[in-house]
Formats: sequence, structure tokens, C-alpha cells
Amino acid sequence: MARNEMHQRIRVKFEIQRFSCDPSEITAALDLKPTQTWLKGDDTMPYLNRKKDHNWKGAKYNYWGIESGVSSSEDVETHLHALIKKIHPKLAQIQSLDSTYHKRIWISAHYYTDNNPGLSLESQLLQELAELKIDMDMESWCPNLSDKDADEYMKKTEY
Repeated sequence: MARNEMHQRIRVKFEIQRFSCDPSEITAALDLKPTQTWLKGDDTMPYLNRKKDHNWKGAKYNYWGIESGVSSSEDVETHLHALIKKIHPKLAQIQSLDSTYHKRIWISAHYYTDNNPGLSLESQLLQELAELKIDMDMESWCPNLSDKDADEYMKKTEY
């Protein structure tokens, strides 16, 4: 990989949390197959071996989530377009869910590089996102790694 090429791992999901029913009820209400679900108390990331941490009590909330389905090497806009295509047809059902449920679009952008890239979204995409009336959270992580270190780190932490 050339020095100026970027190592990145992008994930974009639509998530529903803080509901008391079984996640299968969310699946049925939306008629949409989730990528991941869990119940309060579940170990959501067993590869972290958090059982050693006596304070770890498991997931704080029930969870239902669907990912964009796009390769993690694609840019954020590509992920968002794919996710909107999945959830927009179900928007009425999403909005009819209990208002106490926490609904959000979650963007995780990890850049394993020696620079700090910015995020750029087209106005049309911003308008489409606004029309969903769903909160959006973004996590951006940019450790300063050499190309060799980034390659090794990405191999060790594939998900």
C-alpha cells in the first residue's frame, strides 16, 4: 500500500436501544432482518474477554441493529446511501415505534493513518438524513500508525 493510501474501517448502522420487549418484536414490527440483536446483560463483545473485569455486567440495554452491508473500506457517504436504501421503506414503522426507544444512525470511522481525514457529506445526502428524523452519532478514531503497524492492527482486529 502506498504511503498516501489510507487504511480505514468504516461501519454505519441503524440502531434501536432501550426497549423492554424481545428484539424479535422489533424485527416483526419493521419486517426487516437485523444484523445484530442482544438482550440486556448479554456479553456483546466476547473477544474482549471482559469476564476478567469484575465490574462488567453485560449490555446495559436491549439492542436491535442493522448495518449498511457495505465493505468497511468504502467511504461514509457510500455506507449512508446503502443504509438509507434499507430503512427508508420502513420509515413509517420506525416512527411508529414507542417514542421511549432510542433510535439512531451510528457512524464508526476508524482511520489507521498518520493524518486526520475530515468528513464531507453532500447536501442531498444531508437532506435525506434530515428527512428520516433519526438521531445520528459519529465516532472517529485516528491513531497515528505507520503503514506496517496499521496493516498489522487491522488484521488483528477484523470484525
